Amino acid sequence: MSVYIKSIIAVSAQDTFENNTLPQELAPATKWMKCITPEFKKYIPVKVLRRMNRFSRISSVSAFKSLANLGIEKPEAIITATSLGCADDSEKFLNQMLDNNEMLLTPTSFIQSTHNAVGSNLALAYKCHGYNMVYTHDNNAFETALLDASLKIKDGKLNNILIGAVDEISEENYYLKDTLSRWKSSEETNLDFASSITEGTIPGEGATFMTVTNDKEDAELELIGTEVFYSLKSSESLSDRIKRFVKNQNIDLVDVDTLMLAIDGDIRNVKVYQDLMGEDFKHANICHYKHICGSYDSDGGFAVWVASQMVNKVTVPDYVYLRKVECKPKIILIARQNLNRNFGLVLLRAV
Repeated sequence: MSVYIKSIIAVSAQDTFENNTLPQELAPATKWMKCITPEFKKYIPVKVLRRMNRFSRISSVSAFKSLANLGIEKPEAIITATSLGCADDSEKFLNQMLDNNEMLLTPTSFIQSTHNAVGSNLALAYKCHGYNMVYTHDNNAFETALLDASLKIKDGKLNNILIGAVDEISEENYYLKDTLSRWKSSEETNLDFASSITEGTIPGEGATFMTVTNDKEDAELELIGTEVFYSLKSSESLSDRIKRFVKNQNIDLVDVDTLMLAIDGDIRNVKVYQDLMGEDFKHANICHYKHICGSYDSDGGFAVWVASQMVNKVTVPDYVYLRKVECKPKIILIARQNLNRNFGLVLLRAV
């Protein structure tokens, strides 16, 4: 049974939500790339808004719009992928514990800080009593959620599943990782990701929701396959692993006409991808996406949104391409990893 992806909606650091399209130009960012917040009142009742934190709001409007576009009143299942959950509320709760000597704590921040807060809010909103799962597998959370959904669709257990990839950047999380030299210390911007020769990246955040289904009508992409693995064997390269993955999906490597890489401006990550830009994919478009949304663990969802833009729009801005060949993308391979671990591969086909 084939698996299809429909109605991909992204809230990001760019104006991607309202018009569902890539901007013609990108603005430079040096510290972090925060989401452009939609007009929540158009999608969420005011009474409900008051009880939701910022990131639950961002995630909810993305999910609501994805389902509304398809006329789905209630999804059969909800799967969310997040590395940190609602990090800002986690920090608020922990700071309250310190400030109040672990007494007289308000439960709101704790309730909204858990990793399943987004999925549970959506289940309450849609009165969805079906399968509800959250994956927190660091850099592999989204790919694992996608794998879970595709298995359930192929087994014939479910017909449609709402999938979300959500993460936020908070003040304290930013400064904690800054002490680990995770971020850029120079004045480089996201526009320098492809040419950077220094360590570190620029963090981002986002909420991308999509509906995975067995129905081809109005589909944006077909999901051919997904694979996650922690690390490469000492005797193999990333190119070798990709060749095996593509072959297992009964696709010839030469038919993969677009390769999308998670280049984040960190020279340590760029080196991992270097062997993919040579002989094996000399026929293909080479693209990247993190300079659009910033770097966050579940940004694989945003990569799928960019892939959909490439397939379904007449043109996309040149800043998406590292190398462009004269062919319309039909089969797209997304390859992600972080510091040579937590690899994720997603193979997509135009419908």
